[in-house]
Amino acid sequence: KSEMETRQTNRDECDALGNALLDAHEFVDIVREKLGQVEAVWECLYKDWNETLEELEIMLEAHKFARDAAAANIWINNQSSNLTEPPETTTLDHIEALLRKFENFERAIQAQSERF
Repeated sequence: KSEMETRQTNRDECDALGNALLDAHEFVDIVREKLGQVEAVWECLYKDWNETLEELEIMLEAHKFARDAAAANIWINNQSSNLTEPPETTTLDHIEALLRKFENFERAIQAQSERF
């Protein structure tokens, strides 16, 4: 993009020279044709650049999504043991510890749901 912006000065000079030749009625057909060609190629270049930029932005979003989905999957798999292991209810302290662990798990789910 910066290269195209840098070359814009050269293109402006080319347009100015071409218009000066047209004003002087010098080589009108050739100059008009070449100016049209330059304009068409320039527009095509900008169009291609913008399409490529849009594709790259979509690819970036897709990769970010894949990264976040993988992180969510890992987190879910790591946390699943909290729900699949049968609790041992041998002592009151153990039950209270399990309740605290479950409350922490609920907070973690809320935090992760905001993230994902």
